[in-house]
Amino acid sequence: MVKNRKNRRTVIVNTVVCVLIFSFLIYTVIQLSRNFSVSVSTLRTQNITDVSYADLKGYIYRDEQVIEADDNCVADFTVSDGERVGVGMTYADIYAVSDMQKDSVKDLQDKINSLTKRIEMLEESVNESYRVADLKQVTKSTEEAYYAFINSVADNNYSNAGLQGDHMLGGINDYLIITGRLDRANNIISSLKEEKQALISSSGGGQSGTLVSEESCYIYRETDGYEQIFDYDSVINMTFSDFSQTVASAVPSEGHGVIGKKVYSPKWYAVVLTDVNTCLSFVEEQAYDVIFPDSGDKTISMTVERICFSEDSSEGGFIVFSSNKILSDFEFTRTVNIRVKTNSCTGYRVPTEAIVMLGSERGVYILSGNIVEFRRVTVIGQGNGYYIVNTYDDDSNEENPSEIPYLNLNDLIITSGRNLYDGKILK
Repeated sequence: MVKNRKNRRTVIVNTVVCVLIFSFLIYTVIQLSRNFSVSVSTLRTQNITDVSYADLKGYIYRDEQVIEADDNCVADFTVSDGERVGVGMTYADIYAVSDMQKDSVKDLQDKINSLTKRIEMLEESVNESYRVADLKQVTKSTEEAYYAFINSVADNNYSNAGLQGDHMLGGINDYLIITGRLDRANNIISSLKEEKQALISSSGGGQSGTLVSEESCYIYRETDGYEQIFDYDSVINMTFSDFSQTVASAVPSEGHGVIGKKVYSPKWYAVVLTDVNTCLSFVEEQAYDVIFPDSGDKTISMTVERICFSEDSSEGGFIVFSSNKILSDFEFTRTVNIRVKTNSCTGYRVPTEAIVMLGSERGVYILSGNIVEFRRVTVIGQGNGYYIVNTYDDDSNEENPSEIPYLNLNDLIITSGRNLYDGKILK
């Protein structure tokens, strides 16, 4: 009997010990699992500047007036395209042509202008001072112009293709000069001048007069037939309906007898149709950097003169940009594509998946040594798959009673991990 009691006691004691050991093992596993992450990925906090752009289509308004001649006349311009001339300055020689249809006269004028442009570009290269050290840069620029030309043709952007073709021609001539073949470059110029003179002479007429500027202006050889349609004086007062009607019904004139145009004021406008939200992202009288992709990404600082909404705002509105800057190699085509920087914010870039909520606080987990810690963030911008948050300095200047610290420069943001919490120890 006594022996049986001892055996039962032994069994009970052993059972209790086993239960205690098993419970201790479970407790240990739970604690280890809470302080262990199989894989933790981190990203060091760094400053970035995030820029937003608006892509818009605009229409150019200039203080312009066409230059007309008799139907059977062509002009040989003696000033560069876009050159400013003073009062009393001769800017073109006029030649009479005989027995030619109006379209043929226009084609002849276009050929003369094309040859004049090529001659000017080559003469500009000859007059430049180059060194052998410039050869690498000239070669690179010419190659870039070639590939830009190919891409523009593929995109049906013939305006930019023409511009890049001119750059290629100039680059080839620069190459000839740097490599000691100045005589060859001069021979090409002489040949082009002879070709132009022969073209004029073959038209059957002689010089019949000259054109002299009656007031200071810029002289341009090219016209597009919209000079009298996009009225310069109406820009500041036109309504949304006025502008929409102009764009919808604009038909260029044939331009017979038109040999060029004068531009009296350096101030010009780019007027863009857009939606209400885009209009609201701009501020009147504020300057913006405007990029012109079709002109080799030229950037011009332009001021928002006015913002006009449609009568019921449902159709959007238009924005009037203005500038007094005229670049010599800028193409003033009537319609232009522009990119405008609408917003810029500087802060820390945080992946979207790293953002967590701890109670009412938004923030991220960081790794400090082997300890997981929570840091607050203030979101100021958002991109594709990331947020832009305030820098530590900007956040620290804000009045906020919370004792939770803000994210700081060079903190290791945890972008992936399991069972994370503030104070967790990674082993």
